[in-house]
Amino acid sequence: MTTFRAKAHRSSRDTAAAPSLDPSPGGRIEANRLDDGGVRRRERAIFLSDFHLGTIGCKAGPLLDFLRRHDAETLYLVGDIFDNWRPVGAHWSEDHERVVKLLLGRARAGRRIIYVPGNHDEFFLHFLGRYFEELEVLPEAWHRTAGGERLLVTHGANCDLFARRLPWLAHTGGRIESGVRRLGRGMDAMQDSFGMPRWNGIETLVARVNGAIRAHDGFEERLCAMAIDRSADGIVCGHFHQPALYRRDGVLYANCGDWVESCTALIEHLDGQLELVHWMDPAVAGERADAGAAKLGMAT
Repeated sequence: MTTFRAKAHRSSRDTAAAPSLDPSPGGRIEANRLDDGGVRRRERAIFLSDFHLGTIGCKAGPLLDFLRRHDAETLYLVGDIFDNWRPVGAHWSEDHERVVKLLLGRARAGRRIIYVPGNHDEFFLHFLGRYFEELEVLPEAWHRTAGGERLLVTHGANCDLFARRLPWLAHTGGRIESGVRRLGRGMDAMQDSFGMPRWNGIETLVARVNGAIRAHDGFEERLCAMAIDRSADGIVCGHFHQPALYRRDGVLYANCGDWVESCTALIEHLDGQLELVHWMDPAVAGERADAGAAKLGMAT
């Protein structure tokens, strides 16, 4: 039986250049010492989703810091890595570019990277198989844990009734959210110019609205039912921007979260233990991560 836990990690403000990505002899990934004294942890598998690269909401800085400090034998990109719903170049930054280059560098160094596109980057479904001869692009994937459990890896949009029945409204909501985030960035810039502390109300508002929309959706039940129908021991998804890790009706449900709001990743350690990691700015990590850990503590 796979064990799991939730844990908060405070991200480093210093994103030092990553050392060599060459795999160690024998194909094992060893922990490497970073330039700032930190250690790159080696893991069995890492599941990440919903970067939304190219949008104003993408927290590419913390994501880059997480990737530089964690390495894995297999990395699953569980959809919405890019965001084709909006012009990608509008908010593309150097950190967005560094994230892509780091991932491709890991693939060239021998890591297995499996890309399961979502609804925001479904364009990549046209390239199923090998892409750039480095990434494996699949509509869904299967992962077997060190404990022997078979996990179905899917983005999750296929179980989103809101997106399936009212796609035009989902697109409109995405544009509204981008506008609200632009307003928040403008407020941040104004407060910085006057030396005032930042007000994080915009982020809180967006998170609460998204949570309220999903509160009674029942998507978790549908995903667990799909796992049972497919004879899976559990399911790993993204899409809903609601990180979670627990068992429901005997099925493991894992949502690896996002890098717009929660900044979370699902990790399988070398011993097979699953962990939901919160990788956030120190100023906000404690309060939100503690709330998430309390929810996940209800797993049975």
